[in-house]
Amino acid sequence: MSMNHSKNYLVVSRIYVAVAMFLSVLVAMFEPTSVSFLSIQQTQAPPFLMYSALLLCGVAMADVIVNDFAPDKYKFGWALNYRHLVYMGLAVLSFSLSVGIIAIFGNSLFLCRLWLDGTVATVVAFLDILGRRGYSGSKIYIQPN
Repeated sequence: MSMNHSKNYLVVSRIYVAVAMFLSVLVAMFEPTSVSFLSIQQTQAPPFLMYSALLLCGVAMADVIVNDFAPDKYKFGWALNYRHLVYMGLAVLSFSLSVGIIAIFGNSLFLCRLWLDGTVATVVAFLDILGRRGYSGSKIYIQPN
């Protein structure tokens, strides 16, 4: 697989995670019959946490739109430099939503989607770190400090 194809796969993965988590947060905030909404209401999560989650999803979506599709002169430098933290934040958000659902309702197959989103976000963050450290797809050499 060429390097260009792997970058395209990462773009698709970033789009998937950003949009999926954005929709998950919207459902948790504004869909009163959803399991996510009910678990947040019953755990009495502070509203600023949900608005912060929505902001994080917005940063991830802006990162994808500007840094992956816009011309180079419009790059969103902060999001590009700290992309791995944004996607790890999305992973934590996904796993946190699943913990709230488990605490209130127990196990559900719905959790698999949240765990998939969190796992993909973690992999995207990890590959972003490797990409910025010069990983070319052949071997990884980790040298001790």
